Amino acid sequence: MLEGTDAKVHLIYHTQEIEEGRRAGELAVNSFVRLEKRFADGIPHIEISDHGDADALLKDRGLMNKQAQTLPRQGITPDKSVWGGWLGQYHQALRDTVERQALSPKERSAQKSSGRER
Repeated sequence: MLEGTDAKVHLIYHTQEIEEGRRAGELAVNSFVRLEKRFADGIPHIEISDHGDADALLKDRGLMNKQAQTLPRQGITPDKSVWGGWLGQYHQALRDTVERQALSPKERSAQKSSGRER
C-alpha cells in the first residue's frame, strides 16, 4: 500500500518490476516513487521512478519545478492544503514553486537578493 500525493491510499499488487526494484534498493520506506502503468506490445507493466528520500525531495528544486509544471496540464491549482505531515509539506512546496514560477525574472531576482526566497 502506498500513500499518494492525491491523499489517497493505493493498493499496488506485487509484480516482477516491483520485486526487481526492491532488489535494486529502490522503493524503500520514506521514498518518493512514481509508478506508471505502461504497455509494451500490448502487455501491461509498471515503470518505476524512485526519487529517493521523500524529505529531501521537498528541497529538490528541479523535481519540484517539474511537478509544479504538470499541475496546470492536469487542471490542478494548488490551494491551501488541509493536510498535515509530509503531505502538507509537499503541497506547500508545490504552492511555493508555482508562486515562484509566476514571478517575472526581475521579481525573482529581487526576492532572491532580499532573502525572501523559499
